[in-house]
Parts: sequence; C-alpha cells; structure tokens
Amino acid sequence: MNLKISIIVPVYKVELYINQCIDSILAQSYKNFEVILVDDGSPDQCPYICDYYASKDSRIKVVHKMNGGLSSARNAGIDIASGDYIAFVDSDDYWDDTDAIKKCVDVCETQKPDVILYGFKKFYQSTGRNETIQMSLPSDLYGEKADLRQLLEYNVFVTSAWNKLVSSKLFKERSVRFVEKQLSEDIEYCAQLILNAHTFVAINEYFYVYRQQNASSISANVGVKNLSDIAGVLQKYATKGKVGKCPNSEALLNYIALQYVLWIAVSNRVAVSEQSAFFGDMKKFWWLIDCAWCPYVKKVKMFKYLGFNIVRKLLFFYYKKKRG
Repeated sequence: MNLKISIIVPVYKVELYINQCIDSILAQSYKNFEVILVDDGSPDQCPYICDYYASKDSRIKVVHKMNGGLSSARNAGIDIASGDYIAFVDSDDYWDDTDAIKKCVDVCETQKPDVILYGFKKFYQSTGRNETIQMSLPSDLYGEKADLRQLLEYNVFVTSAWNKLVSSKLFKERSVRFVEKQLSEDIEYCAQLILNAHTFVAINEYFYVYRQQNASSISANVGVKNLSDIAGVLQKYATKGKVGKCPNSEALLNYIALQYVLWIAVSNRVAVSEQSAFFGDMKKFWWLIDCAWCPYVKKVKMFKYLGFNIVRKLLFFYYKKKRG
C-alpha cells in the first residue's frame, strides 16, 4: 500500500513563517504526498512565496482566492485534495520530525482508522520556549483502535483540526466540512468527526509545533461573536446528541459538555450589557454537566448544585487567579 497524503495549508499574512512551515513538510522522509497551499487573499508576499514553491516541486498545488477566512480556505483545499488521508497545517506552524507522515502512514496501513490523533508542542514566539502538551492515554492504547470514551476521558481528543489525520472518505462520502464565517470553527468540525468517523487511533508522537504569538490564551480575548458562534454550535449538537439517533451520540454529548463548561468559563469576559443575549438560552443546557467523561467536566459537576450563575462566576475567578 502506498497511501497518498494531502496536506492543506491555509495561507494569510504569514510571510515571516510560511517558509518554515512549507520546508518542514517538504523535508518529510515519506514522499507520497501533496501540499495544497490556499492563498486566502493574503495582502503580503505570501502569494508569491506559494507560487515559488509550486514552481520548484510538482507535489505543491496553489489555490489563489478572495479572502474568506480560515474555514473557507480549508474547504477550498478539501475540494481539490486527491489523497487517501488529509492533514491540516496552519501556515505559521510547522512539523519538527521528518518522519511525521511516515509514522502516521505506518498506522494507517495496519489499523486503517478513520482518524489518527497525534500530539503537539506549543512554541511561544515571545520567549522561544517549547512546551510539549502531553497526552495521558495508557501506553497499551497508543497505536491501537480506541473508543471515544477513552479518548475523551484521557484528554486525547482535543478541539483542533491540525492534530488529526483524517480519511478522505469522511469529506467525500460524509460531506464533512468547516462552517464558513464561523469563529472557533474547530469545535463544530470535531463534532462532525465524532458523528461520522467509526475508528480512532492515537499515536504517542508530538511532531506538530503550534506557534503561539504570546503566552496568554486566545480565550482571554474572546468577543461577542466568538461566544455567540460557539453557543449556536453547542445548542445545535447538544440537541442532536440528546435525541440519541445519531452514531456516537453519547460521546458527542460528552464532547459538547466540555465545550459548554469552557464557554461558561470565558463568558464573563464580554460586557455586562451583552451577556443577557447568551445566558438565558445557555442556562437551559445546564443538564450537560451530567455528561462528565472529561475530567474537567467531572470536576465542575461537583459544584452543580450551586447552579449556572454561581458556577460561572467561580470559574471566572478561578481562571483570573490562575492567569495571575
């Protein structure tokens, strides 16, 4: 078997980092792959950099399009991908292991999973520090098919597109796509994977390097649209899961419960005058706290009796203190 891997890289205003990203992919020891660079209307030198790489390596395809956002760029890449599996790499990130694809393909050939999950590191641009985000799955489950309960209980199924290699069948046959013009788009994308994928394998590898421009979390800068978009996704998939007619409905509810608790934790960061637009509807989903496969939800569930409003304030002060 000689599996072909499609690597989709959305590109927008990253001229300082795009070379490192592309070079880390081209350096892979496994050679049967294509790189799809999606220039999302970038106003800097990125379009020219993409074209230059395409002129040097026939495995590189370039899509130039009007700016439509991250989801639009990823979807444009999916539409022309010809690989058996698809990976996403953000254009300011990179891989630091030349055997990254090979390690995934070795598992694909033996296990034939719908989704492979791998670990990642955070690279803090301001300090040059690397931090490996360790997965905690029992050692005997790495490289083997694991159910979603195990992956959620051990915090292995994290909400990101870029730490997963996904069978192209899910995109072609199940129409998995990113929702365009939606912030925090990876939440719904991962919910779609839970609903449509049958087999998952985690590998104990940490080759993806996520560049973080500063030490503060993105959640510290959460805005009204971000909260609104996430709230809509949570309500949509909580309802789907509760009906119980879809595959992996219990796993879906437990995944959404984690996103719900995280939403509550950051919801106080919008202006008081704008909070009422969210909380009335979100209180109705307080029952999600009982879906506690994820360790973080399990901890919050201990305070369920205090109710939505008090728990929301407790979580806000907890994170405020944690950030110092």
